[in-house]
Amino acid sequence: MRRLLVIALLAASVLSSLADAQSHRGKKKDTFLSGPPLDLGQVVNAIGVIYEGRLEEAIKSRGVSFTMTPVDIQKLKKAGATPALLAVISSKAPAATPAPAPPPPTVIAAGPLSLTCVPEECQTAINDAMKAPTESGQRQINGLKPGTYVVDFQKDGYIGQQKTVQMKAKTPNSASVTLLPAESTQQKFGAALFAAVINKLGGDAALQEQGELTASGHASLWDNGQRHDWSVIARLKASDDLAYLEISGGGLKWWTSLKGGETKSGGSGKLKGSTTALDMENMVHQFRNYQLAAIIGRIRSQKMKLASTYPRLEITSQVTFKATSPVESYVFSVPPSAQPSKVTFNSASGLGSGLEAVYADYTTLGSGHYPKSMSIALPGQTQHGIELHFDDVSLSTKLSNRDFHR
Repeated sequence: MRRLLVIALLAASVLSSLADAQSHRGKKKDTFLSGPPLDLGQVVNAIGVIYEGRLEEAIKSRGVSFTMTPVDIQKLKKAGATPALLAVISSKAPAATPAPAPPPPTVIAAGPLSLTCVPEECQTAINDAMKAPTESGQRQINGLKPGTYVVDFQKDGYIGQQKTVQMKAKTPNSASVTLLPAESTQQKFGAALFAAVINKLGGDAALQEQGELTASGHASLWDNGQRHDWSVIARLKASDDLAYLEISGGGLKWWTSLKGGETKSGGSGKLKGSTTALDMENMVHQFRNYQLAAIIGRIRSQKMKLASTYPRLEITSQVTFKATSPVESYVFSVPPSAQPSKVTFNSASGLGSGLEAVYADYTTLGSGHYPKSMSIALPGQTQHGIELHFDDVSLSTKLSNRDFHR
């Protein structure tokens, strides 16, 4: 086949030469230099057979139909194509059709990612981007790619938190935090609760009124697990630092009065020197010092620092706030009524730390409210303390010092 093609090309060349020599008959068209583009086989078969200059001229005139792929170039070189011929062929070769780009890989989205923040509302960010606030404490993020994400939760006045979450394809995940209030915010919350307690007790005027009162009812004294029940009379005159407790029962009576740090006592001879008489000296101190009005007064006079983590103005559950000075602290437990149910005392020295005063059975007294039941448990001892349950409590502005310190 190649031989026939070469013979045909030679014949065409000879005919062309004869046509030139016989110009008297008229100039004829050179068929080798015209015609359709040469294919790869025609060019390979012509290399070394047809004069290279003429072959180059034919290629320039007719062009080629192949695209000069690396495989085509190797075939041409193997046939003996020179660099000059390859350059001419390359200049006439049609541009190769680029291979279609592969389709982008299919990415299956992860999520959704559900975020929850307490308190409402928080600012959230995903990998330090996609920043947006929560709505009613919630935010949902869709369209995340599988991978690891760092979720940042922030709110003014609170300590920020970060959560790391791993997101997988078609798998939901969540991240939730409860932000702790910063110190300044805790002080703000504590001051608000302190004010709510004072207001619920009747305000400053009521607390001052309750500094002078007379009460009667029942007392239970606990000593190393042994309970002793008595009838009790109590008097208080806070303005003069006075307090008085008198117990009676079974034909016995014992009273203890307190003025400042000085106590006096007396009563039935059988009780003199007894554990009950000794305990009465401690109990009259606790009765006076753990009146709510007295504790509130110390907090104010010492300018104690108030703090709480409870963020709301309305009290919907049992909450606490703390009053602290360099020497002592009080932790108030406050139910939804805003009337304290317990106060726990601690000292910097440790002395007396853990004492608990429990308050209940609030009644209207003057322009405010007063707890008719008051229990004081001494720290570090099994069932050692006093329980006072008053049946009658009244304001007594006419109490004199003779009613106390005899």
